[in-house]
Amino acid sequence: MIKSSQPVLQEVVQKVAEYFSILSEPMRLGILNLHRDGEKCVQEFVEATQRNQANVSRHIKLMLQAGILARRSAGTSAYDNRVQDE
Repeated sequence: MIKSSQPVLQEVVQKVAEYFSILSEPMRLGILNLHRDGEKCVQEFVEATQRNQANVSRHIKLMLQAGILARRSAGTSAYDNRVQDE
């Protein structure tokens, strides 16, 4: 049996659970999969997923808030991309 030298803080456990709950939605996993080819604007995700703009935007917003995605503005467009580990 493996014993942990220090207990995991409840706050850490909660954050990990929240992170995985964001990823538990198939639509969000599909959006992340589309990011493999690089950043895209919402309209490109709408076309690729064949879902309406409001639905796609809602999923992207949740991933932005969770820190899974980042957003870059260019003129009147906003492009979403994966957050990369440094």
